[in-house]
Amino acid sequence: MRLVSFLSILIVFLTSFQCSGKEPLIYWGIGHKRNPYITELLTLVLNQAQPNSYQVSPLTPDIPHFRAFQALEANNTIDIVIGYATEERLSKYRAIELPIMKGLNGWRVSIVRDNNIDLLKGVETTEQLSAFKPGLFHTWTDNQILLANKLTTVTGTDYEGLFKMLSKERFDYLPLTILDVEDEYAVRKDYPDLDIAIDPHVLIVYPVCFYFYVNKTNTELATLIEDGFEAIIINGQFEALFHRYFNSSIEKLAGPTRTIIQLENPLLPESVPLNRDDLWMHQLLN
Repeated sequence: MRLVSFLSILIVFLTSFQCSGKEPLIYWGIGHKRNPYITELLTLVLNQAQPNSYQVSPLTPDIPHFRAFQALEANNTIDIVIGYATEERLSKYRAIELPIMKGLNGWRVSIVRDNNIDLLKGVETTEQLSAFKPGLFHTWTDNQILLANKLTTVTGTDYEGLFKMLSKERFDYLPLTILDVEDEYAVRKDYPDLDIAIDPHVLIVYPVCFYFYVNKTNTELATLIEDGFEAIIINGQFEALFHRYFNSSIEKLAGPTRTIIQLENPLLPESVPLNRDDLWMHQLLN
């Protein structure tokens, strides 16, 4: 019954594009809050390479990440999936190896308990940070990154439950991206059973990147995205778009008053273009 319902919605969804005269292009994103940015970025990229040819939209209804990659591999429904750069994915799919978030998903500000807001005050090294336990969702790749840096993680199988676990002192801090931490805090700050605050002291940074992935055989789409993306990097449109969406969070949460603790990411493929300053925000960390 659920399959029939999903297919019915999908048929209506795709039929709506036929009226526009543009080819529908469906992507699986990185959360509904990022969909406006991803949609605008992909539209900008494709219009640069082949103007007015595609109508870009996120997949609705949403499905789990692993199923999105399965659909991509089967050339079924989804044209693009966004995900972390890993060696396994690079071998199975065609990646456009340009980081769409400029590494910001590896910039972490933590939620801590309000009655211990200065927990991380004076922490300046990974060794000092290792005295405290971070909490993470059990499927996050970040678990492996933190463990590789000798930070002992506590995991939970329910995202909402992580905030309760923090309040109950099951772990010490919950590191979230600087793009999400304010929103996640604002939604929950008045919950009577939660005792939480945003840590004002530390910015944890490790190199990660999100790529656009397409089916291994879809060389035409891969070439269009790569050519269009490089073009908007050169002409400044990518930088302008990125700053319009994210500059406020960067200014608020990555300021000079925070101590930066940089971690290694052993999962990062060697091919990731870390030497291209135009693709990252790490110049702000110097």
